[in-house]
Amino acid sequence: MKKLILSLLLVVLCLSLFGLDKWAPVNVLSGAGTSDNPYLV
Repeated sequence: MKKLILSLLLVVLCLSLFGLDKWAPVNVLSGAGTSDNPYLV
């Protein structure tokens, strides 16, 4: 039973980490790191 609960928690954690980019503000993810398009800090 413990393994099942831990497995489910691990799956939920992984899915939530992969879903963070959809919820992040656009300006955090903008910029390519080049001199023409630098990262925004």
